[in-house]
Amino acid sequence: KTVTVEIPKGSEPPKEYIQAKRHFTEALIDGRVHFKLGDDGYVQAGEGEDNYICRVVEMFEGLDGESYFCAQWFYRAKDTVIQACSNLIDDKRIFLSEIKDDNPLDCLVEKLKIVRVPLDVDVATKRAMLSNGDYYYDMSYLVPFSTYQNLPPGDNEADGNESDSTISSESDSNVAVTKVPKLKKDNKPVMRMLDLYSGCGAMSTGLCLGANMADVNLVT
Repeated sequence: KTVTVEIPKGSEPPKEYIQAKRHFTEALIDGRVHFKLGDDGYVQAGEGEDNYICRVVEMFEGLDGESYFCAQWFYRAKDTVIQACSNLIDDKRIFLSEIKDDNPLDCLVEKLKIVRVPLDVDVATKRAMLSNGDYYYDMSYLVPFSTYQNLPPGDNEADGNESDSTISSESDSNVAVTKVPKLKKDNKPVMRMLDLYSGCGAMSTGLCLGANMADVNLVT
């Protein structure tokens, strides 16, 4: 049978969580696709729609005897608040959200390789770091607030104290590691913004003046 889901938009109430009878760490979907916890993949969408993108954070059997997984959702630019300008965003770039919900296991259709990359490098460099992967992400998206946010530091984030930095995916099973040269760095803290502007010149002027007064580097 064909199972489809709908990606949460933040405007509807959250789904009820399904009670688990037992958990498992891997599963074979439709006898052909092997998923493990932490893997990224496509989730079946409705007819004529692009498949959704998620990270598998839990797999379990419900009290009803059916198999389910908990998805942590990625969002394409067209699924976010900037959907009208999504053509300006690289189609390989997606945004990690904190939204998680339970779905039937058999709506997983294909594994993906998704790579976390630094925010402060150009698109060409990010594409090169992606290598043969499917998507990359460098920011998170807070769905309830329609807001973009810097990713928290992690083991896979560039360390400015090293001569080279290692960037890898957060999933042990989807590891993609790339060496990137160290960027010139001073002692000022860094604040990052999504590389898309709208509004009058006063907005950018105010941001630049505010960053200067706060003694921080504003990176887009």
